Amino acid sequence: MKVVSCIPQTGPCPMKCRYCWYNRYSHGPETPEPDSSLVRMNSGHDSNLEKDLVLKTAKRYRRVFFNTMKNDLDFPGPVVLTINNVETVHGLHPSGVQRKDNLMFVRIRVNPDNMHLVLLDAISWTGHHVPVILTPTVYFDRPRQDELYQYALGTWRPTNAFKTRVLREVQASAGPLVKMIDDYDAQCVFYYGAWEAKKTGSCAVMTEGLQ
Repeated sequence: MKVVSCIPQTGPCPMKCRYCWYNRYSHGPETPEPDSSLVRMNSGHDSNLEKDLVLKTAKRYRRVFFNTMKNDLDFPGPVVLTINNVETVHGLHPSGVQRKDNLMFVRIRVNPDNMHLVLLDAISWTGHHVPVILTPTVYFDRPRQDELYQYALGTWRPTNAFKTRVLREVQASAGPLVKMIDDYDAQCVFYYGAWEAKKTGSCAVMTEGLQ
């Protein structure tokens, strides 16, 4: 199943997460035509901002999920919640979230300075049976001069990114419900299918791409 992005708002995301690629430019509305794709609302923005517009736009699509950093998960479909826009402090704790049933997964941003916090946060969320995906910070402007980073050709431009070995060590320490970001579209399809199956009571979970 293909995953497409939809951002109905205009302008840069005001959340200003540190080192986020999307802080670098303003965008116009991106609203793909409805088809059989899974629609990712607000990759690069926040579904709780101009929420009425987001919900109105989402009605066009059969399969849709939402992205937010705000503690408001009242959406008609599953939600990906990023819990730490500043990586050097603990992220949002599950005890402060009321609608955990609407979570597709929790996303935690990782860098070398917060790995001890990330492990504790990940354990807190998986203790509530919520999957976690760890997203390493990629540095575009300032190189990392240590053994944890390596120069790499990123999607848009050269970057300094975590070494694969380090990512696997973090994942192994955090437990089986915690995954490193990998083929993100395939991960979104998988967890959307798991959420849908749980909601309907079906055992059929879409696992394509996650072998």
